[in-house]
Amino acid sequence: MHPLEDTLSLQTSVPGLFLKKYALEDAGKLFELVDSDKEHLSRFIDVGSVYRTVQDVVVDMLNSKQARNFRMTLWKDDEVIGGLNILKSPHG
Repeated sequence: MHPLEDTLSLQTSVPGLFLKKYALEDAGKLFELVDSDKEHLSRFIDVGSVYRTVQDVVVDMLNSKQARNFRMTLWKDDEVIGGLNILKSPHG
């Protein structure tokens, strides 16, 4: 099994709102979200050069798993509305 295939989903008390661990099948929806909000996101990262295509999102997902970052998408029903990125501490 590929590391991104071990799925995890966390429900919230808000109906239809949940967190889901990054999954390759969600790369397209995540790209659409990032692409639709490039102006805002570019204040934090250079999304124009990092996420040019859905394939760039897939590569980033694979690299984040190798770096042992923990990333989740925030969903409302069947729409990705945000994300969560927990970085590994440089101190172990």
